[in-house]
Amino acid sequence: MPIQRPAAIVMGGVVIQEVVAPVGIVYGAEDAAIQWPALIWDHWTPADWAAMCPDWTVLPLIDEPPTVAGKRAERLPMEEWTIGADAVTVTYRMVDLPQAEVEAAKAATWERIKAERDRRTSGGGFRVMVDGSPCWFHSDTLSRSQHMGMFLMGASLPAGIMWKTMSGAFVEMTPAIATAVFYAAAASDQAIFGAAEAHKAAMLESPDPAAYDFSAGWPVIYGEEAA
Repeated sequence: MPIQRPAAIVMGGVVIQEVVAPVGIVYGAEDAAIQWPALIWDHWTPADWAAMCPDWTVLPLIDEPPTVAGKRAERLPMEEWTIGADAVTVTYRMVDLPQAEVEAAKAATWERIKAERDRRTSGGGFRVMVDGSPCWFHSDTLSRSQHMGMFLMGASLPAGIMWKTMSGAFVEMTPAIATAVFYAAAASDQAIFGAAEAHKAAMLESPDPAAYDFSAGWPVIYGEEAA
């Protein structure tokens, strides 16, 4: 089986080359150098490497930068990487980040969290049970104002208003449904706001605020479950 990539070429106990994508190689001294094409990386087994390049050891390369709050991982030179029996491991040193850079990363990530919060608030809809089935009502600004108007009308709401839901289906709007939509909106807004604040708190404690993943942990919106 070919050696997995990324890989490292080791000679004399030192890493001399990192290989991420297949590349042609030159083996040997100038007068007796042999050029091998890039396709060998997809075919040569460890035994092939040992036979064709006996002064080299080709090993898989493990590159897992550590993460520490307020610090950046900087690669050490190849000569300082750790060579094991089965793999080469890239080594790192941790350097302090300038405080301004840390704060900028936190601010930028918070802006992205807020954008996701606002997207879900304005476009995620409100889930209301109508005759035992879930219906999703639009949550954009215009729809919210319309929902508010119908809620305030109460028992004076005219009969026969057919309201289009997010699925495209129509339901007859009643005072009870208008009330349910109004309270569903309030509950949804609070839940989404709470999720955003929870992500903010976690991000501020993250060792790498710029890479903080806030894709999970939100209340379900339309399209994330069966309407």
